[in-house]
Amino acid sequence: MSAIAIYTLLDVLRNRALWLALLLAVVGICLSLFLQQVAVTQSVQIQSGTLALIERTGSVFILVSVVLSGMIRDYHDKSLEFFLAMPISRADYLLGRWSGYAAFSLMLAALLSIPLLWSSPGKVVLIWGTSLFFELVLMSSVSLFFSITLTQMPAALAGVLGFYLLSRSMGTLLLIMNGPLADHGLLQKVTNSVLSSIGYFLPRLDEFTRTAWLVYPSPQWHELLFVAVQTGIYSALMCCAALFDFYRREV
Repeated sequence: MSAIAIYTLLDVLRNRALWLALLLAVVGICLSLFLQQVAVTQSVQIQSGTLALIERTGSVFILVSVVLSGMIRDYHDKSLEFFLAMPISRADYLLGRWSGYAAFSLMLAALLSIPLLWSSPGKVVLIWGTSLFFELVLMSSVSLFFSITLTQMPAALAGVLGFYLLSRSMGTLLLIMNGPLADHGLLQKVTNSVLSSIGYFLPRLDEFTRTAWLVYPSPQWHELLFVAVQTGIYSALMCCAALFDFYRREV
């Protein structure tokens, strides 16, 4: 399993994914500095919030693209058959892949946290970066599941992005539908029940890597407990589901 993890990490680095992350950081810094100059008030908060938003969104897209392209490429160019011909199990292959992508998630979160030290306290940036690492690990597990299940890049990418966007917006949707201005008709009650049921099965990604931690520095370490628990639960579920589908699939 460790050999697969090292191979996965080296493959990601050969594809210059870290250079893409560095470019993302540079673009984020330039845009945040521009907005800081044109802002009338709270220029530092605007700079931190803009940079955090760009880095969080961009890092998730980079990671998802790397995981999906690597896994689907293995499936279509017969590299998967080569690996499984070795004396390793399918579980070792998949968990090795996951470990390699988790290591890359750590590198990505560390690299993108450094620019934030310019405008935010070190403790706050460390908490934000740790939460970003957990979020990337969770999304790498989700990407592994969709790449194993769908095996086609457009469908897998659509599935992962749909999962991410719905998980990120579920908190807002639940808040709106339970607000004082919400309609209380029969159709609205049915819709609310459906959304609430879906919300029970999705991670609360809106609680991960919050920009408010940097704009109004007040996070505490205990807030990462919720993030870590959700990451562990959903990563385990996604890996188990991917393994189940992987073992029943003919390669």
